[in-house]
Amino acid sequence: MPYLMEYDNWGGKMFSDEDLPKFTRHQLARWQWWGYDQIGWFANQEPAVRDHFIEYTYRWTQINNPHAFFQMPMRRMLSDARVEMVRGDNGEMGVNAYYQINNKSAACPMGFDQEDVMKACWEDGDRLREGYANPEHLIRYGCREQYDPETGVKLPEKIVVYGSFQPFVGCEENDSNSELTRMYYVGDNTYTLSVVIPFAGTYDYAVSTYGTLSAVYAACGRRPASGDGYKSHFTTARDNCVVRFTFRYIDNKVSAEVVE
Repeated sequence: MPYLMEYDNWGGKMFSDEDLPKFTRHQLARWQWWGYDQIGWFANQEPAVRDHFIEYTYRWTQINNPHAFFQMPMRRMLSDARVEMVRGDNGEMGVNAYYQINNKSAACPMGFDQEDVMKACWEDGDRLREGYANPEHLIRYGCREQYDPETGVKLPEKIVVYGSFQPFVGCEENDSNSELTRMYYVGDNTYTLSVVIPFAGTYDYAVSTYGTLSAVYAACGRRPASGDGYKSHFTTARDNCVVRFTFRYIDNKVSAEVVE
């Protein structure tokens, strides 16, 4: 069933300006959204960060469930996370108690300037959802009692892709047993996983069978290796690229397709 995901509001800011210096960033990160509700945190970021996060959210939603849709934050109340800004009509300072996605202008003097990134997302359409979405049932990884039709070998139920990219998708680096980067069995001896990498860069990766380092595979060769040093690399040329990892068991082909 289709469903919407949104930046929710439930109270604005969870701390006073006087108390803010008392908390470390790590403490704030564990407290709701760095001490805000979702829309409050988003509205209080710099414009470039808001643009980046809108695109990231749109792409993340498309690939993580084919039935999920991101509801753009057209206008949402900020409560006590209100934002002070220069008005677009008279150049004076004002306080906005609502996030508004509109570009700032005389017609919308307190806009937050995310119209352009919203338009770009909508123009991109459902390309990623249709071509790269992970399976609908996220907690069902498949491959229970599956066998290679030619050899009769039982396929491993747990396959994990791991490497330096993992902290950017929510888990520990080089965690070969992570459930967050566990791959989905899609038939024909093939496992896949799509992720969004939020920042451009070069990352290493390998595939772990059964969630251990006893037999790992990489794109640079088809023989299994033992240990953490056997990896290949992929490069994302821009922020918020989608990367689809693929692993074929038996012939042991590993790949990482980067989608801009």
